[in-house]
Amino acid sequence: MQFELAILGWIQDYCRNPINDFFFVQITSLGEQGLFCIVLAVLFLTDQRTRTLGLVVAIALAFDFLLCNLSLKVIFNRTRPYEYVDVELITARPHDASFPSGHTAICFSLAFALFFCRVRGWKTAMAVSSLVAFSRLYLHVHFPTDVLGGIVCGLIAGLFASFFDPLISRPKGLKENLCVCHHFSTWQDSASKRSSFTNTIPF
Repeated sequence: MQFELAILGWIQDYCRNPINDFFFVQITSLGEQGLFCIVLAVLFLTDQRTRTLGLVVAIALAFDFLLCNLSLKVIFNRTRPYEYVDVELITARPHDASFPSGHTAICFSLAFALFFCRVRGWKTAMAVSSLVAFSRLYLHVHFPTDVLGGIVCGLIAGLFASFFDPLISRPKGLKENLCVCHHFSTWQDSASKRSSFTNTIPF
């Protein structure tokens, strides 16, 4: 824990300035209650061309909520870093458990869902998610391991949701798709077919 507090202290000493304060407060708001990710999933669902992707993203967000907020945070119940040191917070003081980072987890669950579905915007989503993750350290509301835990949660959620991609894309072949070997072949096929219209997504 002391090593992690030292990292947070270094960020406070060498990275804090008014411009960064404003920037990272705005960036961290993208993960607030997962609203940005939820709105994006709804937008995908409203367009018939991206409806399958929207369902995959929605599954990823829901699974992440169950894993991160309703399970791991309750199990570990870790104290926030600002409880250990005297630091001036420039954002609202969270009152839930620290591990894992919910903001980081939900943003990366979206990013990894896009990655596993081979959507063109996954690199942008990963970059934005990384900024959100760093913002949680900059704002001194999470330990580095909280952020790493959030990334892992996002990876698991995105990977879990991607397994539903061929099932959603080919509902008539549900029994056949339940075969593990068939899943991996149809996953690649469905992702390739979708690439023609996902290139229009504005990332």
